[in-house]
Amino acid sequence: MSTNDGLKDLFDEVIEDAIRHPEHGTLMNKKLGKYLFGSELGKGGMGTVYLAKDASVGRTVVIKVVNFPNGEPEHCKMMVERFRREARAACRVGQHPNVAFVYAFDEIEGRHLLVMEHIEGRTLREELVSEFGRPRALHPKKAVQVVLGILKGLEAIHAAKIVHRDLKPGNVMLTHGDDQVKILDFGLGKAFESSGDPALDLTLTQARMPVGSPMFMSPEQIRSLPVDGRTDIYAVGAMLFQMLTGRPPFRGKDAVEIFDRHRTAPVPPIVSPSGASIPPELQAVVRKALAKDPAERYPTAAAMAEAVRAVDFDPKPAVVAPRPRPWGAILALLAVVSALAVGLVLMTGVLGGAERGDETPVETASSVKAVVETKASGGIQIPSPPPAPSVATASQGCALLDAGRVTDAVATLTRALAASPEDPEGLFCLCSALVRQPESGDAAKRACTSYRNLAPRLRDADKTRRVDIWLRRLGR
Repeated sequence: MSTNDGLKDLFDEVIEDAIRHPEHGTLMNKKLGKYLFGSELGKGGMGTVYLAKDASVGRTVVIKVVNFPNGEPEHCKMMVERFRREARAACRVGQHPNVAFVYAFDEIEGRHLLVMEHIEGRTLREELVSEFGRPRALHPKKAVQVVLGILKGLEAIHAAKIVHRDLKPGNVMLTHGDDQVKILDFGLGKAFESSGDPALDLTLTQARMPVGSPMFMSPEQIRSLPVDGRTDIYAVGAMLFQMLTGRPPFRGKDAVEIFDRHRTAPVPPIVSPSGASIPPELQAVVRKALAKDPAERYPTAAAMAEAVRAVDFDPKPAVVAPRPRPWGAILALLAVVSALAVGLVLMTGVLGGAERGDETPVETASSVKAVVETKASGGIQIPSPPPAPSVATASQGCALLDAGRVTDAVATLTRALAASPEDPEGLFCLCSALVRQPESGDAAKRACTSYRNLAPRLRDADKTRRVDIWLRRLGR
């Protein structure tokens, strides 16, 4: 079976053959049938993904090869059935500019290969990481562009009666050049149909066990309740939150804590770490998509896309017609005020000097007149109260560092860490900023030592290794 027609019907003998060949080893730099395998792109529970070439047409492709980690017959049967569902799902969606295209499902020498379109670009997950390895946010307008592409692809998937169930930044590709958005991976896609085997259906959905990626799973998916397209809407809301803020909406020390927050915690404040303005309408879109109750979310991807397109990034200020000014009455009032002010100043000066026995200067009529005239011309303004001091956060400091504003980053991070001295992200950013300033040697050494002394549960292993390198350079 080497065409998309073969995707529609995968027979039981295919499954039985897979069970007889549970493990074959890597295919890197090997040839299998007409496919020349190159580098390994990734590996997951469903299979291993390779970059390859279809020699028959000279086309670069991506091939997913089904994995059988434990070789148990029942497990092999489940994995092949999942693979078959992915192939069927891709076939039903067909060719769409926002969904990765599947060319064929091949069975060669006991291997089951899903042959897919090769997309030149990067994943959204890679886009959300800065060059220093830290999470970062997209500009709100860029986030809107990406989410509209995701929603277009999702419309096609849902129209094919498929629920993706594993939408996440790693399953969204941004192509080079025109930044076309493409949805990948139907490995957990659930069609509104049965495999014909009730026991297998129960295994495939992992009854009472949540299936998906914890950071982006809907509350009903976590509870293993029935799901529909609104589950994917929730995942899109979670991704849009991350695109705007640099962080997923709900985090925790483990999957159990993350699941609990998806079920019970309110949506956190939606604030860009770079200080970019996020329109209130766009924030409302995120909150509606992340509603705990599916009935309160957008009913379809098209409805959410319509709400996103309606966001106004450049609201026009309301024009208020100028009110006519009664200049005659104003001038008459100023004359009265001037006369009263002169009399009051003269009386105050005479009486005050007589009572104190000093030479208190008395304001003259001409000076009062000058003051009144200045008021009339708008020269004197009542000072407005000073603005409240801004609260520095580690996210703001890290964003300033990513923007190359090292001095501002050091100042902001120092203020933020005064309130939260054990914030690992802020402390790492401060280390990174200080090591770029040659004159900050001692301060950089103190900051790096502080990060190294954090409790192991707070430290990141990769960042700790980088801090150790900095400390060696600084001569600790």
